[in-house]
Amino acid sequence: MVMAPGLAAAPARGQPRGAGGRRGAQGQSPGAALGGGVAAGCSEGRRRPSPWWLRGALRCPLSWQAEAEETLRRIQAHKGVVATIVINAEGIPIRTTLDNSTTVQYAGLLHQLTMKARSTVRDIDPQNDLTFLRLRSKKHEIMIAPDNEYLLIVIQNPCE
Repeated sequence: MVMAPGLAAAPARGQPRGAGGRRGAQGQSPGAALGGGVAAGCSEGRRRPSPWWLRGALRCPLSWQAEAEETLRRIQAHKGVVATIVINAEGIPIRTTLDNSTTVQYAGLLHQLTMKARSTVRDIDPQNDLTFLRLRSKKHEIMIAPDNEYLLIVIQNPCE
């Protein structure tokens, strides 16, 4: 996993964009930005739940970054996976395996598509929410796992 060149980790919620840097406004590590919460068993107690695709990868704050990176590496190791991208709620890439311009293009377009799909699901049934979005084209299959604060995007070749 590499941080997209020229892209810093997203600032903490409610902070101006320039306040983020590599460490959030509250001093959290980049791995903490991925996780969302402290799992049971940590001395800090329990906070909000982590995204489902990172559950089990997060234990205590010190291990968040390493274990989140390992989870993303495991996804990347699957046959046919071309790229993985993690973006925040505003559509800003946090982690990627693609080059900067391609990442920005995918992040912007897929964020818009996911928000429109989520809105459509809620318009049909306000009690419902989007849990997974899968697109298949001639060249790629794009799988999007939305969470309240992050989107996980996996791009793979459907033929492999």
